[in-house]
Amino acid sequence: MNKIIILITCILIVAFSSCSQRATESQRWIYHDSINYPIPNPLVSENGTLIRTVKQWENIRKPELYRLFEQQVYGEVPEGISVQFRERYSSPDYLDGRATIREFEMLVNDEPVPQMHVLLFIPNAQNGKVPLIIGYNWNGNHTQCSDTMIYKMTEEQILRRILPRRLEQTMERGQRITSPSKTIERIIDNGYAYITACYWELESDTRERPGAGGVRALVSNGQPLADNAWGAIAAWAWGMSRMLDLAETIDEIDSTKNAVVGHSRLGKATLWAGASDERIAIATSNDSGTGGSALSKRVSGETVRQINERFIHWFCRNFHQYNDNEETLPIDQHQLLTLIAPRPLYIASGVRDLWADPLGEYLSVFYANPVYELYGKQPMPYPYTTLPPVDTPQIGDIAYHVEDGGHTFSRYDWEQFLLFFDRYLKNR
Repeated sequence: MNKIIILITCILIVAFSSCSQRATESQRWIYHDSINYPIPNPLVSENGTLIRTVKQWENIRKPELYRLFEQQVYGEVPEGISVQFRERYSSPDYLDGRATIREFEMLVNDEPVPQMHVLLFIPNAQNGKVPLIIGYNWNGNHTQCSDTMIYKMTEEQILRRILPRRLEQTMERGQRITSPSKTIERIIDNGYAYITACYWELESDTRERPGAGGVRALVSNGQPLADNAWGAIAAWAWGMSRMLDLAETIDEIDSTKNAVVGHSRLGKATLWAGASDERIAIATSNDSGTGGSALSKRVSGETVRQINERFIHWFCRNFHQYNDNEETLPIDQHQLLTLIAPRPLYIASGVRDLWADPLGEYLSVFYANPVYELYGKQPMPYPYTTLPPVDTPQIGDIAYHVEDGGHTFSRYDWEQFLLFFDRYLKNR
């Protein structure tokens, strides 16, 4: 009789323990009085397991979240892509000797024509290895550097990646600069190396001819892409990782101390790069909006349908099934931010950038906080579900600010990011 009682007791204890690790239906969603739509709880797995430890997070929840974003939003990068870098030009005398510049050609799958040109700035007045900032440019490396030897794309090459009607505008914006970039000067004088490339040289950015002249078409040999295949955002994120590969070969750079930066569509790319490549030490994103840091289920500003119809090439085709159907998304963008934990993360918005939904960007940070706390990291300190005061950074290991501006990557944004980088990449 005693054995039966002991057996029943053990069964009850095991059953209770199992139930205590399961989330209730209400725990699957997060609600606040000011929020009228459900927010998926990042700490509840697909089978209802309540995530209580870092081990559970890394073994159960993080892999399934990554897979959902990869298969439903950004797309899967093909395996077996080979990349080589060939140095094209270097000079130790940039900025009157304050920096060395080096430019490299990136060759993909043994193609003789470079897929991308990568420009590197290294500060000369440093003792020891320097930390690194990685960020794309919008109109060519020659618009980032006043050295006339830096590669400038020809009209024919530009036409491979944009539409003819945009050629004149692109050529005008891409005029070779005659004075150094003040932002890059600031980065160099602050003791950072900076690596950049023109994002649409790697992968074209046109909805009418998606993939024209880009790395996705090259890798697929021109064959149609599957519904879960990588979109342009994933291609640009992949390119950031390849720039980090190059930096790892440069003696003057401590490539383990790095940060990625991006604005708008390139802010989306930095977040996916941070989620996909754990070598990235810090991820930052400015005004990244839908498919970046803004919650999709808010259906505020640019919607999933609007972004998929305007930019059909940015995401994988599976993402299009959520047009006007955001409530069925199995994930939301705050969960993308959790994939970067416990590494430092900084999200920034413009208060007048309503198309990118600054409140939705802020709420992603707010709802990603619990995963940073799970790791014992400092959460973003502002405790409300309303926007923080403008120009008042909320700094934890996950950080946020909203500036008094619109859809622009301002000097103020750069200054806050550099201060954030200094906390983690200097003197450590």
